[in-house]
Amino acid sequence: MTIVVPGAAHSGLPWAADEVQQLRALLPFAERLTPVTRRQLGRLLDDGDAQIVHFSGHGSVGANADLTALELEGGESITAMAFAASRLGSTRQPLLFLNACTVGRGGRVLGRAGGFCRQLHRSRLERRRRAVLAGARRQ
Repeated sequence: MTIVVPGAAHSGLPWAADEVQQLRALLPFAERLTPVTRRQLGRLLDDGDAQIVHFSGHGSVGANADLTALELEGGESITAMAFAASRLGSTRQPLLFLNACTVGRGGRVLGRAGGFCRQLHRSRLERRRRAVLAGARRQ
């Protein structure tokens, strides 16, 4: 399991640091990704074998649903399309728990469903794999 919580102490999400501690107590083998930059997350997405990825942080709405993004540290982000196109997103089958505002929202993109859920589901359907995505939607 990999825990991804950008700037837990300074994120404006007072429960984020507690969430990390609770997860580490329940799952002592869990690794925490730090710092949560695009480069570090890229290593996890391209080289990692995490079976569970737990993200808790901010999300942002893009110009369309497929550009909805998870906000990282240092002003960086990763869009639904980039996440789904990564090795972890396209060839692995991790349980993803995304606890971030707006990432649960879908929308129409060029006449089809779009967004984080749809991008991840589509990448797995094309490879005949099952997708598991859990999350909380906060406003």
